[in-house]
Amino acid sequence: MGVKVDIVAGFLGAGKTTLINKLVPAYTKKEKVVLIENEFGEIGIDGDLLSGALPTREIYAGCICCTLAGNFIEAIEEMNQQFHPDRIVIEPSGVGQLSDVMRACQGVKGTAQLDLNHLITIVDGTGFKDDLDAFGAFYLDQIRYANILLLSHLAQVEQQEIDQVISELKTRNGHAVILVDDWRDMENEDLADLLEAVRPQGPDRIPKPEPPVHHDHHHLPADRIFSVWGQRNPTVTTMQQLNSALERLGDTAYGQIWRAKGMVELAEGGWAYFDYTPGHCSSRPMDSAKEAKIAVIGCQLNRERLGEIFPAQDHGEKSK
Repeated sequence: MGVKVDIVAGFLGAGKTTLINKLVPAYTKKEKVVLIENEFGEIGIDGDLLSGALPTREIYAGCICCTLAGNFIEAIEEMNQQFHPDRIVIEPSGVGQLSDVMRACQGVKGTAQLDLNHLITIVDGTGFKDDLDAFGAFYLDQIRYANILLLSHLAQVEQQEIDQVISELKTRNGHAVILVDDWRDMENEDLADLLEAVRPQGPDRIPKPEPPVHHDHHHLPADRIFSVWGQRNPTVTTMQQLNSALERLGDTAYGQIWRAKGMVELAEGGWAYFDYTPGHCSSRPMDSAKEAKIAVIGCQLNRERLGEIFPAQDHGEKSK
């Protein structure tokens, strides 16, 4: 048996990093684990939030399915040679296609054989219809090639709508196991054991990706082309000012924002982490962070307006 590879996919803000942070502590009790994390933009946020001192390789400024396939294959080979892991956990960009990540894994030529294991896609219950309408086949690829489908943010959705989402998922992917329980509330080891228990078995448990089709993001309609805006060292702010800025992100004057996340220093002391998608928004205090930074992914972004609500810190401004 080769090195197990778990791919945790899902559209922007679905909960990929949250799931990984639950699974990795359970895995590391029994196995040597490494992480590979792919950010679409040049500013990485999730890497700072991933579990502890685990060996992690971050790949920036693109997605595995497009410009970074070579970098990704190189990262896997290097991690194999350096750490000899039992399991590799991969978090691709939310705007990547699962089939292409699978194909990239199959393209690895090294001493260790890779065994595609969990192909998990997290589906945001609050944004499923909008994401499906907006991105069609591009979004469905993540659902179609998963062998486990998890639902997230269900507390904000009526049961009738949840049932409709589940029915649609079964139609789009008849072989995957769908878990409807709130996995966020499960104990880490219980969740890891459950995923292992329900994982499809047999020779057909891993869907076979169709031949690749060149599909770079610029072939999408103009209002569906993803772009990224980022700010390093944003100005020190208050929690009230941060929440006020987040409320404004739904205004199309800033573009169609699909995800915003970041870590900022607070004037009242400490730090805050925030996470925004059209369906939900949250901010919470943090004791510390490696650095202040913000990343926004969307379509037709107004960079000037974004710079007004998330300004860079002046060179003369002192951090507290």
